[in-house]
Amino acid sequence: MPPLPPTEVPGLRRYPDQPQLRNLPSERGLIGTREEREALVPARAGAIDLPAVEVTWWNTREDHLEHSSLPARTLQISVNPGLAVDTPVNNDTNGVTVIGPPVWPWQMSTLLLVCTTLLGFGLWWRARGQPAIARAVQTGPSPRTVLDDLKRACLANDPQGTRQALDAWARQQPETLAEMAARFVPLSDALDGLNGALYSETGKLWLGEDLWRAVRKLPAAEHIQDPAGDAGLPPLYPK
Repeated sequence: MPPLPPTEVPGLRRYPDQPQLRNLPSERGLIGTREEREALVPARAGAIDLPAVEVTWWNTREDHLEHSSLPARTLQISVNPGLAVDTPVNNDTNGVTVIGPPVWPWQMSTLLLVCTTLLGFGLWWRARGQPAIARAVQTGPSPRTVLDDLKRACLANDPQGTRQALDAWARQQPETLAEMAARFVPLSDALDGLNGALYSETGKLWLGEDLWRAVRKLPAAEHIQDPAGDAGLPPLYPK
């Protein structure tokens, strides 16, 4: 998981801890978690604005990018009266300047550490309900190679080779071959012709041009498009 953006705020000194990475098995698969903690020590009194924290992640269930964020907040830093800096006093006789103890106690550092811990836990809790993102490693042929094999077999009028190439192409689609045929009549008719040639006892001649044309003109499956995801991924086979 990517690290959270660093908290770079004027007037705050930042002391991050090492991130804690864990993999948690669940009924949906493996969920990766990343917990980050950091201490923020103020260097001045007054209002200090902590910026909003935003995490961008890929929603595999809806198939689009999403953004999770925690809003910005303002910290009001006040001086501890018991540890305030004394006003410098000039002694005219010896020129000695009296300086009080340091301004900021360690209690303030502890408080800010707790705040950042709660911030990181809130982001983790919000993201844990989403399915884990698993990056699949492609081990088979590329979609373009599979499509070229299907075209070659169709135009060669080879029913056996076309069937094998068609199965390989269908395995890379979001729908099954039956679902695609059910919503596109030309593909259904072309598949009937292919099956007739494969299982015919007379060995009649089969022409694969209709099947190749149906595959190329197959419309994309309808799905619910998120309004914020208009600039999503490009089509699998751009024309």
